[in-house]
Amino acid sequence: EAFLPATSDYFVRQASGWLSEDSFPEYLRKAEVALNAEEQRVTNYLHRSTQMKLKHVVIQALLAQPQSQLLEKETGVVYLLDNDKREDLARMHRMFSLVDNGLNPISHAFRQYVTDRGSKIVDERVEQAKTVASKSEALSDPTFIQTLLDLHDRFKGIVQECFSQDSLFQKSLKEAFEVFVNRDIGKFSFAALMSSFCDRILKKSGERLSDDQVELLLTKMVELFSFLSDKDLFAEIYRNQLSKRLLYETSASEDAEKSMIAKLKMKCGAQFTSKLEGMLTDLSLALDTQKDFKEHCDQLPESKAACGGIEFGVTVLTTGFWPSYQAHEASLCPEMQKAIQVFSNYYN
Repeated sequence: EAFLPATSDYFVRQASGWLSEDSFPEYLRKAEVALNAEEQRVTNYLHRSTQMKLKHVVIQALLAQPQSQLLEKETGVVYLLDNDKREDLARMHRMFSLVDNGLNPISHAFRQYVTDRGSKIVDERVEQAKTVASKSEALSDPTFIQTLLDLHDRFKGIVQECFSQDSLFQKSLKEAFEVFVNRDIGKFSFAALMSSFCDRILKKSGERLSDDQVELLLTKMVELFSFLSDKDLFAEIYRNQLSKRLLYETSASEDAEKSMIAKLKMKCGAQFTSKLEGMLTDLSLALDTQKDFKEHCDQLPESKAACGGIEFGVTVLTTGFWPSYQAHEASLCPEMQKAIQVFSNYYN
């Protein structure tokens, strides 16, 4: 009865001294040392039933009561995040998780910090977009999306390393990103910029990246995409770009295309990617058809003449999967008409 109140008074005095003299990270270091020392003292001299009661008293005096004053210090959460003080961030998470609801104000501060950082990047983009003249220039510049990917990378790392994957902080991170990833950024939407970023990675003429780099970038891209509320718009633009990559044969790697579709499927379900998968299936079927057709032509009498004397290939596409284009009437020369007739007969 005498011991606990005396301990409490002692640490309240200590705390007020430290509060006035020390920075936030320094205060936490001292508090952690004090807490460990008290636990050690119980082990050395006292009955173990004292431990929980003593620990509670120390936590109340050093952390719970002065928490709001501590977080208001200019060396508080923002300072630690600004300077990437990961060890101190981890200690802050460790110490305040001992306090009831001690992490709530910290997660709010974290969310606000991330929101501010992201909004600043988006503001810069909006300013910049006013001066960009051409559409291709606006969509082909990957730096904006790359900056956001790096931002997400950094804070995701902090949540993993310093906040031990705490769901409270994961939620804060998600909410922060949802705020600025869904802002209106002028003429070209986030969905269009994200899709064009993927297009660059997946195209032959785009970035020269190794398979592992492509895989890593696509994984990060899908994480960023998951914050987007307008997912259907992204799907529409992505499908258009995918169709061009497939039909113009500018896709750098079929495996990478499949991998991206699989990632989107994991995030959004099979319904979301069914058309994209259908497009890939169409093309692999077309290759088989083409091979069979070639064999069919070889067996025809005067095989070369039967096909109008030209080499030609046909890709049969399923209407529902591909973006709809306007059909144009084309008047073809007799050789081509003949070739098409031969293919139609074969296909039917």
